[in-house]
Amino acid sequence: MTQPDSTLPENPEPSAPPVVPPVAPPPAEKDWQAEAEKWKQFSRQNEDRAKANADAAKTLKSIQDRDLSELDKAKAQIEELQQRAVSAERSKLRSDVALAKGLPADVVGALVGDTAEELTAHADALLKWRGSAVPAAPAAPRPDPSQGAQPVSQTAADEAEWQQYKALVFPNS
Repeated sequence: MTQPDSTLPENPEPSAPPVVPPVAPPPAEKDWQAEAEKWKQFSRQNEDRAKANADAAKTLKSIQDRDLSELDKAKAQIEELQQRAVSAERSKLRSDVALAKGLPADVVGALVGDTAEELTAHADALLKWRGSAVPAAPAAPRPDPSQGAQPVSQTAADEAEWQQYKALVFPNS
């Protein structure tokens, strides 16, 4: 074993200040104006893409329509007309049931069902819910006897006529 050298200090490392971890600077205020502009730009890009997609869809539809045969076009038209006819029949059936049950016109759209039996059952349920009392029509206004021409006795009429004549013939009296 060797002896320690007396010329060396006991602690061979020089004393250094303690190491302090760096402190993160406080978060800066977020620039909301710049953030809003960034999102506006994203929104505009998405709108442009949507417009491009809509244009592409129209182009694709026109190509598909061009490629359809006359028979396919007729089938598509027939299908559309059948859907419109079914819708019109349902509407008429709903109106017929409402009229037969005495429902007001503003309730016709509330009837639910595809068949006359279903619509009738729903109309009956609505009538049961409303109760048997049919809302009364508003009462007609009664005449006000104090308004309008008043009945006059013959003597009062004669006196009024005499006053008119006198005013015409003798204006200064």
